[in-house]
Amino acid sequence: MKNKQNALYAQRKRLYKLRDDGVPFVDWKLTNEQWEYLSKFFYVEPLFFHIRTKAIKNIKDVKDTLLRDVHFSYKRGRTIISRRLNHEQKRLLTKNGISHYSFEYRIFLKTSP
Repeated sequence: MKNKQNALYAQRKRLYKLRDDGVPFVDWKLTNEQWEYLSKFFYVEPLFFHIRTKAIKNIKDVKDTLLRDVHFSYKRGRTIISRRLNHEQKRLLTKNGISHYSFEYRIFLKTSP
């Protein structure tokens, strides 16, 4: 437990040093634990998402390119695709029962994004 806390503290200290050097934001891959810890000190927003692929019935009738990409990636044997998503695309994936989760975050080091 102590090593995890020390690693999180070192990460936070590194971000403060970057902020003092004038860097406005950084893009990092974070675990859930790291995200929870760093969101207490900085504004953190999800940047890239992993999308689990699956077959979609009646793909000929689907006009949305994201759903078509999910379907055809599944047909090619890929289990996960990575991309940026906006709110409409997240809502569309949730509506169709396709799981997605963030894995890369943008950490804003200045007070306002």
